[in-house]
Amino acid sequence: MRKIVFLMALLSNLAFANSERERKCNNGNARSCVALGVSYQLGLGVRQDYKKAREFYGKACEMGEAKSCKTLGYLYFKGDGVKQDYKKAREFYGKACEMGEALGCHHLGYLYFGGLGVRQNYKKANELYSKACKMGDALGCGDLGDLYYVMKDYKKANDLYSKACKMGDAKSCGALG
Repeated sequence: MRKIVFLMALLSNLAFANSERERKCNNGNARSCVALGVSYQLGLGVRQDYKKAREFYGKACEMGEAKSCKTLGYLYFKGDGVKQDYKKAREFYGKACEMGEALGCHHLGYLYFGGLGVRQNYKKANELYSKACKMGDALGCGDLGDLYYVMKDYKKANDLYSKACKMGDAKSCGALG
């Protein structure tokens, strides 16, 4: 019985918090929009709803919240709550990258590396992975290593894998082996 009462109180608090966040979001508070986007994307205190998540991330992105732009790109990349659309993913990843979001640069580089929604372009992928790596993104360093590996510059690939491994990227640690 205690668990049920506790859960009901928790759900009531979450519902109140979400209505307060929505009010703040509608009044221009980007952090509240992000929090609502996360809540709907993950189903935290609300029924999971990717379309609502997209709506709130979109508001936050318009307010200049770079991580929300990156997450919107990810929703379009995966097709979560939207039709999968690599060109839309590219648009939002590009916005995030321009705002200084390292993962936005990395993910945009990934699109260029694989030719997803864009013409495959290793030079552009190199630029974007390098930018992400310089911002401290381990995935950017590791994937830049992959790019150099594909171009048969094994020394440079090894150096980048080593850097990414030290930053905690397990895939790069494995590539060193």
